Amino acid sequence: MKNTDRFIWLKNLIIFFVRYLNIVLVTLSAGFVWNNYYNDYLGKPFSARGNEDWLLLLLYAVFFHIFSRIYSGYRIGSQRLTDIVYSNWLSVCITNVLIFVILILVTDANRGISLIFYLTFAEVLIILLWAYSANKLYFRLFAPRRVICFYGGRFPEHVLRKIRERQEKFELVDMCAFDGRKNIESMLEGVDGVVLYNLSEEKSAKIMALCLREKLRYYLVPTVGDILLKTSDSTFLFDTPLYVAKNEGLRPEQRIVKRCGDIFFSVLAIAVLLPFMLVIALLIKLGDGGPVLYRQKRCTENDRVFTMYKFRSMIVSAEEEIGPRLSSENDPRVTAVGAFLRRFRLDELPQLFNILTGDMSFVGPRPERPELAADYVKKVPEFALRTAVKSGLTGYAQVMGRYDSSPEDKLKLDLIYIQTYSLLSDIKIILMTIKIVLFNLNENKHKPPRTGY
Repeated sequence: MKNTDRFIWLKNLIIFFVRYLNIVLVTLSAGFVWNNYYNDYLGKPFSARGNEDWLLLLLYAVFFHIFSRIYSGYRIGSQRLTDIVYSNWLSVCITNVLIFVILILVTDANRGISLIFYLTFAEVLIILLWAYSANKLYFRLFAPRRVICFYGGRFPEHVLRKIRERQEKFELVDMCAFDGRKNIESMLEGVDGVVLYNLSEEKSAKIMALCLREKLRYYLVPTVGDILLKTSDSTFLFDTPLYVAKNEGLRPEQRIVKRCGDIFFSVLAIAVLLPFMLVIALLIKLGDGGPVLYRQKRCTENDRVFTMYKFRSMIVSAEEEIGPRLSSENDPRVTAVGAFLRRFRLDELPQLFNILTGDMSFVGPRPERPELAADYVKKVPEFALRTAVKSGLTGYAQVMGRYDSSPEDKLKLDLIYIQTYSLLSDIKIILMTIKIVLFNLNENKHKPPRTGY
């Protein structure tokens, strides 16, 4: 079937069907277990308990839907199959825990805790079958979208690489350095879309107008200015529309709520994880007898320099001979304990104390070393905009980006977070971080350097 816009209604119908089919299958499996196996614990049959049980099933479906949306579990055709499976698996686990807590509060269901594990296992099998079948159906009906990339300036090697990584989604038919004089109408014959990269406003407008006339999709790789424009408010000067970027950062009430949350959850996390952190410290000390913590100067809000703490993951003499430098994949300076800590980001746990003292927040742009930040600013001046808010333990660039994301791409993601900040976005990023830490879904085969120990 040719992938043209006249089939868009069918595509939307299929996406809608497979999305809610997953909810139905998972929710029905939960209802089946409750009705057939929880009867002994609930006091009377599940089916005889009245409307409250149907409300519980509805609540189960709502929870699963919310977490699947947060973790992008519905993105059939645009996400990798493993990403979809992991996202839905984590959504099921969180939903089952929440519902089981509710059951414990209103019934004597705690005696049937083993059934939750059996239910989760069965639901994972359902998710695997659903995700595999839905993915197969999607790409059977919709062939890869044939696109041509028009660029200006240097050749966009990183864009080309990312398009090629999604061969099941895109077929790149040509790359063209557009000077504004070429006849592009003939070049667009037989293609389904256009990718625009680093073109002037005049050249982009010319191609977009043609795409609009020919009903072709275009994918614009935004500049920093585009990001700031997109996240601006709209207003009017009489009959003239205006975009206004207030550039005020977080509002006072947002700062207060964010700081109160940082204090509360950092104290809670330290209290819960302190025994675990003591074990990590002991393992590091027994490994080579060196210091447990590594201290490093980083930049936070308004370019203020602070001392960030991490568990030491390299040998003590890692920077004695050649000074500070970025670490790389399979770096021989990384210790055995350090490799494990880096794998699960456990070396970052001491930063909970940085959050408690106010140098960092749970969510925000990752703090850079002052010398690296200065170097990035020389190449991309807008990189300094990242320090409009306090740096964070995790951030939008960490959950949406990849290990090899360029400083410019990280800047764009951080600016989206800063310009559209909300408490809900912080919660979503924290929940997404759980998936990244557990499965390392944004890792690449070729990892870029990490800073420091």
